[in-house]
Amino acid sequence: MKRRLHEDLSVIQRTQDFIIWALDLIERMPKSLRFSQGNRLLATSYDLLYCLIDAKYKKDKQEELAKANFHVDCIRNHLQILLKSNAINGGKFLHASELLLTIGVEVGAWRRKQKDKL
Repeated sequence: MKRRLHEDLSVIQRTQDFIIWALDLIERMPKSLRFSQGNRLLATSYDLLYCLIDAKYKKDKQEELAKANFHVDCIRNHLQILLKSNAINGGKFLHASELLLTIGVEVGAWRRKQKDKL
């Protein structure tokens, strides 16, 4: 039980870490992008966090974990747009991509574990 709880909390902690990183990124964006693009990135990141927290407490976690995967993909695409529009540099994009890859892998593993239980 402790191991499963730790794994669930790990992806939540990583998502919180991503949000903290994103807050710093948004703060450094030009004012013209900070409110439009920054708010959208932040809102989607929080949606991801809320899906993971909701999944932690639900008996049937599949729907929330599927939504979490969707939000990871949305964030990834949003960051690609920011990169292509030169709002972020390649190093920041690479760092964010690595964070999102880890989060996505953990969400996928959590989903597979839930399917195995059925």
